[in-house]
Amino acid sequence: KKGKLLKTFKGHTATVWCLAVRGDALWTGGADKLVISWDVKSGKQAQSFATHKKPVFCIALSAAGVAFSGSEDKAIVKHTEHAVAYKGHTKTVLALEFEGNM
Repeated sequence: KKGKLLKTFKGHTATVWCLAVRGDALWTGGADKLVISWDVKSGKQAQSFATHKKPVFCIALSAAGVAFSGSEDKAIVKHTEHAVAYKGHTKTVLALEFEGNM
């Protein structure tokens, strides 16, 4: 059987490399350097963050629903009202994972 397309999320201008889902929260990141949060019900962008200088390769959501992204720019960014960048990696950040609350 083939599945039925339910929604198309439009907003990125280049390849989407990663996504994270927790409940009704959907976040994506991609080659256009953007991190986008989506309203799952409407399929529309809730917020767009242009915080990375190079493509975004990973996104993880904390238990509290806070999104963190990793990029070819060697930074991890915490996406809140005021984005916070964590720098110090010497190579591309390719994966993120949470354990516990943050």
